[in-house]
Amino acid sequence: MEWKYKMIFLLLSLCLVRAERVYSQNCVTMRYDEDGNRISMLVHQCGSEYKSQDHRNIADEEISINGNQELYVYPNPNEGVFDISVDDEEESIVVQIYNVNGVMVKNECLSEDKKMDITDNPAGVYLLRIIKGDDVCSRIVVKL
Repeated sequence: MEWKYKMIFLLLSLCLVRAERVYSQNCVTMRYDEDGNRISMLVHQCGSEYKSQDHRNIADEEISINGNQELYVYPNPNEGVFDISVDDEEESIVVQIYNVNGVMVKNECLSEDKKMDITDNPAGVYLLRIIKGDDVCSRIVVKL
């Protein structure tokens, strides 16, 4: 009896694969600035002729913590060395860097501008997790 269900599943899967068009529910279009940072995202229904021109802003050039622009990460992408510039030097900021596998590769506490060095790690995408008090924000850094 179980083989019948497998056969039905396989036939239905084959029909879907052979279909002229297969769509997910939504398609996403991203816009990037000249440094490769994502700045906006457009979500629309796949297969639809209608595409909204209303782009949702994703990120500005600087990272915002608690509504204030206090931290800058540049250049991005980079060769493994990038600067983190802190405007508010009164309170320390914890910077954690994770690779795509979720492994923390660096953890530092900053109270002033600092060069971060991840040259000993392979090229790829890294997640910066910035913690200031109870506020947490994230930023993607690309190592070429």
